[in-house]
Formats: sequence, structure tokens, C-alpha cells
Amino acid sequence: MVELEKIEMTDEELKEKKLQLEHAKISKDESDLIILEMEETLDAKLGTRLLKDDIVKIKEDIAEKVIYDSYGKKIDATDADIDRMKITLDKFKRQLKLDIPGRQLRFKINQLRDAKERIDAPEKQIKKLEKEIREKSYCMPARPARNPMVD
Repeated sequence: MVELEKIEMTDEELKEKKLQLEHAKISKDESDLIILEMEETLDAKLGTRLLKDDIVKIKEDIAEKVIYDSYGKKIDATDADIDRMKITLDKFKRQLKLDIPGRQLRFKINQLRDAKERIDAPEKQIKKLEKEIREKSYCMPARPARNPMVD
């Protein structure tokens, strides 16, 4: 077992620990908000609804035989443009059938939740930093004394 040595913090180290604590709290709050937003997006089925909107819009554009330039102005579509839109439409339909937007969002939510459980996650660091600041000391592995007789 490793022996721990308690080390008193200097004023500079104490200031640094306080900054680390503030950063950890901000990071925790940000990740909590991101997860909450993603969960609300998933509950609203926003990705699926947006994909359905895109499918409807592409169908309309194919029916009208138009595309839009970079300024949003309608232009007559060529046969190649129509074929490209049909390919995109088929891709979007397959994504909708496989629920790709929902699955991607669930995957990202799970990634963020797993990251919160890592040992270096801000959530895990906050209590440790608060304790170190309160005690104005931190622990680190004790170094065995060097034996001057042995090189």
C-alpha cells in the first residue's frame, strides 16, 4: 500500500486550487445543461421531425424541378440535380426508417454520461478540491528517503 504524505499549500497553490474548483463547477454545470438539452431534443423527436421536413421539401423541389443557389434564389434544376435530389431523398427515408437521428442523440447522451463517471471528470474532482481548499493541504504519495549508502 502506498503511504500518503500531507503537504501544506502555499498561497499560490491555494489560489490555483480555487480556480480549478471554479472551473470544475462550471464544466459540471455545462455538461449537465448539454445532457438536459439533448434529452429534451430526444423527447421532442426533433431530429426525426427535421428529417421529415427535409423529405417534404425535397419532394416539393423535385415536383417543381427547382434547386436553390447560394443566395436562396430558385433555379431550374437539371436532370443531374433531380437525380441527386432523389438519391438524397432515398437516403433521408432510410435514415428515418432506421431512426438514425434518435440513435445518434442517444449515443451522444450516453457518451456524456459515461464521461461524467470517469475519475478525471469535474464531478469527481469537486469534493476533493473542496476538501483540499478547506484543509489548505493536499496528499501525495510519500517518497521513501534515499539511502545515501546505496546508489
